[in-house]
Amino acid sequence: MAPFTVVKFSSEDCGTCHRMGHYDAKVAEELGLAFVSVMLQDTDTYRRYRRVLLAQFPTKEGMGWPTYLLVTAPEEPDFVIHGELKGGWPRAISASGCSPWCPRSRRSWHPMPFQEWPGPGGAWGR
Repeated sequence: MAPFTVVKFSSEDCGTCHRMGHYDAKVAEELGLAFVSVMLQDTDTYRRYRRVLLAQFPTKEGMGWPTYLLVTAPEEPDFVIHGELKGGWPRAISASGCSPWCPRSRRSWHPMPFQEWPGPGGAWGR
């Protein structure tokens, strides 16, 4: 299993979430990241990952649609959130071989910039 997991929180009613669903898992896989999609209407999956979401957004205020969290061990009690990405991005970004998960991107996860991440790509894997 990949050391980092991208956990996507989305809703069936979210158009951007649906559009992102066509390629976000593929981009994560290409970057060597595990991917979990948590649809808020899927109560079983949501219950399993709710504590991860609430650790970053205790009242859910400030979430984007979708919200992606970069997490180590998301199903373990001692999970660690390394960053977040809210909202969508254009298909062309991932099609060009770069994405918001890629160090070359101008967008970065918050609060930790890509250059500081341990893992594959850019400063990763050193």
